[in-house]
Amino acid sequence: MSLAAKERILDILIILAAIGLAVVIIYPQYKMSQPTKVKIAIDRTVVSLPILVAQEKGYFANEKVIVELSTVEDPYERSQGLTNGQYVFTVLPWSYVLDEEHPYRVIGSAETRQLKPAEALLAVSKRRVKEVRDLRGKKIGLLPETEHYFDELKANLPSRVTKIQKVFIEPDEIIGAISNNRVHALFLFEPYRSLAINYGAKVIQDAPLAYFVQRSYPVAAFCFAQDFIERDNIGARRIKTAIDAAFRHIIRNTGEAKKLMYEKQNFEESLLHASLVEFQRLREINREALQSYAHHLDLPVVPDSVIANPVEFER
Repeated sequence: MSLAAKERILDILIILAAIGLAVVIIYPQYKMSQPTKVKIAIDRTVVSLPILVAQEKGYFANEKVIVELSTVEDPYERSQGLTNGQYVFTVLPWSYVLDEEHPYRVIGSAETRQLKPAEALLAVSKRRVKEVRDLRGKKIGLLPETEHYFDELKANLPSRVTKIQKVFIEPDEIIGAISNNRVHALFLFEPYRSLAINYGAKVIQDAPLAYFVQRSYPVAAFCFAQDFIERDNIGARRIKTAIDAAFRHIIRNTGEAKKLMYEKQNFEESLLHASLVEFQRLREINREALQSYAHHLDLPVVPDSVIANPVEFER
């Protein structure tokens, strides 16, 4: 091989090395400068509040995340959407996360307790329902997306409370349900729980899931699609940072968070009876409560196996 040929090969290798170095150095910088565009699914209850706060307070925007929010009432549809790539992040009942192996990574949790009730059983005015035992054979109104919670509750009520009939209602039917004869009682999550109280419904049992199923009841998990974290780690880190900021804001500004919860539903009523669940960031997740819950419901997935490792967001 001639000297000139060797020099040409060397020149080519230098050019290729320069291109490779440029890709290693410049591409990550380019990626960091570009916004992350994602679809996130929420429900209509208090458990989606951190996502709404992240949107309304600009935490997503601060992290260069452009979010398209979709309200999806059915938790099964949210679960399927996360699995098939329609959404990259959502909030799901823990029973859906632990019922079988899913490609999810959990970064936060919501928990209902007696002092922080997410939900309540409420008696409708002018009906002979004063306590839980009076629910035998009665019609109970609930939103369709909370049916799985109600089924868990019903299975753990005192044995004499039987023949309960579920009646599905929509949010705009709650006030009417308090005055007409369609149902005897209501099972409602915030913000509808406090709305019903404002219109005269009487609390039979606050936080019945925590009272009858398990103290410190894990309501919902904040979930990433695992492949999104692997495919777009920068985007995943940005979303997690925004959600963490929303958690902190809710903890520090409870009154403002309640007000936002009402505003998103166009409620103008008093916030006096409004309540928020306990929101837990990744390091705060109550793993002991989750293990107890999984054991109580005989769910096959070990909670620790779906809770994200902080290292996944530190690349």
